[in-house]
Formats: sequence, structure tokens, C-alpha cells
Amino acid sequence: GKGGITQAKRKAVTVRSNSQWKLSLENPDDASWLHYFIDEGEDDGIIYYWVDKNTTFDQREGKINLSDNGKVLNSLDIVQEADVPSIAIKDGASSYTIAPEGSVLKLAIEANITWKASLTPDVEWAHITNVTEDSVFVTIDKNEDDERTVTLALVGEGEHSGVNATTLITQKDESLIYNDDLNWLQEGEEKPTYETPEIRIDLWNDAEKAVGWTSYSNWAYGGRGYIKLGKTNYNGDVVSPALTKLKKATNVKVTFQSMGYISKTGVKDASVVKVGVIGPGEVNGDEVSSISINGTTYRCVRFVNTVFPNSENNENGEGYDPWAQPGSYHSLTITGATADTKLIFIGGDEWNYKKGKNRVFLKSVEVVRLK
Repeated sequence: GKGGITQAKRKAVTVRSNSQWKLSLENPDDASWLHYFIDEGEDDGIIYYWVDKNTTFDQREGKINLSDNGKVLNSLDIVQEADVPSIAIKDGASSYTIAPEGSVLKLAIEANITWKASLTPDVEWAHITNVTEDSVFVTIDKNEDDERTVTLALVGEGEHSGVNATTLITQKDESLIYNDDLNWLQEGEEKPTYETPEIRIDLWNDAEKAVGWTSYSNWAYGGRGYIKLGKTNYNGDVVSPALTKLKKATNVKVTFQSMGYISKTGVKDASVVKVGVIGPGEVNGDEVSSISINGTTYRCVRFVNTVFPNSENNENGEGYDPWAQPGSYHSLTITGATADTKLIFIGGDEWNYKKGKNRVFLKSVEVVRLK
């Protein structure tokens, strides 16, 4: 495949022989992308090879020859697929939501071709203010009117003009109370979620802690734009900052994204997530239950995640983005929320220690005033 094979996952090939043999590349220039281990042997043996990612748009082929005294006895022929021209807006975002106060939106771009960016339609309240190799910065003015939208379009240049990507930018009116896509959270390593690259909440950097998310249990972990709740035999929780924009008791709607955890081998955790409030307000939803935290019982709305990321088995295919799935979105309402109200998200039916696995991921929390 175009993605290659890493040295850590190098492939083994069994050699059956009744003589001495040495390895060499038929074309020495292929050493820039095709690699092998074990230079020579006698009789039977095992050789290994690995292949760099193909960043070109051409298929390539290389041969590893096995020779004895200059005579080629056999060859291992390696054919690698070509890369495909592409542009993607990272994090799989199909849309972005901006607060009415306005802000500078930074969109991370992943592309293997040259491209240009534009806004459609041409509006006065949104402006592309900077473009780098891997980012687009869009400045959004303050909104003193109704909700409004604009589309950011990325288009390849020259022979790649047919390659494009778009995302919808929505700026809320004054009904937006709170919005956090968690993209400020950049803890851990950029690895698949089943490799647990996340960092525990008490070990986040000072800037991330200052955003205001906390946990009663500390079984909350930061990743790249998401929070993971729980570990084996422990159900985690995380508490949002207060809804300080509210001036009086208000009925609001909460929308958030969540998905379940899957192991490297494809085993799914239980995938329950409960949402309640700390402070004023009462939650309402399709399945209302309760949960005890540190001796206090909280009314919660219970959700069961049906969306999971890929395991190493790649169940959903190449390029699958779980956060782009409609099933990752959940919602509930709160009656009587105030500036002191905080949201609490709990992974699992019980808090803290619970034998079993109920790890879940959290992203993209939005709170709007009900009209």
C-alpha cells in the first residue's frame, strides 16, 4: 500500500536454500525507500523488508536480489501503490461553530498538493487573514444579528484543480451560551486511540488546565482534541467550566459528541456515558437516571454510544472518521441553568471503581439558549 510498512512492523520472508546467498537491490537508488535486514546467509534463513510511505503519484517497483557469487538465484519483487492527490481539513470537521463574540479560527490542513483557499459567499464578516503550508486562519467579526454561515473551500491548483475540500462555518447569534470543540487540548501523542496516547488530567500543561475542565476522580485523560474518560476497572468523569455567560436562570440545550473505546484487536468496551449538572439546573432527556459521586446523588441523562473508532483491524475502512458520524452526537436539555451551572460527564453507569471496562471519548460540547 501507499502507506508503506514501518521498520517496527517489518515483514519476514523465509528463504529456502542449499547454498550461500547475499542480498542486494537490483537498483541501488531504491535504497531511498526500500529497505532490508540480513545482508547474507547460508542455507535456510529469514530476511526482513520494510517500505517508506510513497508520497509520489506514481506506482513504484523495486527488487531485492538473492545472489551467489554474482549470480542471481531469486528475487523479491516489491510493488507499491501510488499516493492519491488529496486535501483534508483535519479532525474530520464537517462544520465549525463560532461564538457570536467572534474569534480567529485556525483550521489545520493536510494536503499533498498545492492549494488555495476562499470563502463562499464573499461576506463582510469573515476574512481569510493568513494561509500557511498546513493551516488557514479565518477571522470572524462579532455577530449582532441572526445566525449566519459561510463555507471555506480548498481547491487544488494546476492539474489537481479537481481535488477539493469544504467545511461550513456557522456563527451563532446570542443564543449560544457555551461552545468548546476541545481542539485546544493537544496532550499525548498523535497515535490511534487504541494505543492509549492520552495524558491524565492532572498532568496537563498549565495553559490547558487554565481552560477550566476538572475531574473528581482524575480518571480523565487528554488527547489530541478529545478527552477520554476511564481506564480498566475505573469509570472516569470530567466537569466543564461554568456557563458564566448566563445572566439569569435559563433553559438550555446541550449537544455533545461521544464515542466508545475499542481495543487494538477489535474488542469494544461498554459505551455508556451519563451527563448531569453540578450546581443549579435539572437535566432532561430520553433516558433519565441517577449516579452517586462522593456520596452525592446526581440526576443524569444516560446515553449508549454506537460509534467506535477503528481498531488495528480497520473495520470501517481507510479514511474512516468516527467524529464525522451522525451517531456520535447526543443532546439533552437543562431547565434553570445559571452562571454557576457546570456539566459533568461520567463514563459508565457507576462512578469511579467498577470492575470491567467502560472507556469513552468526549468532544465538541455546545450549549444554546432554548427559545
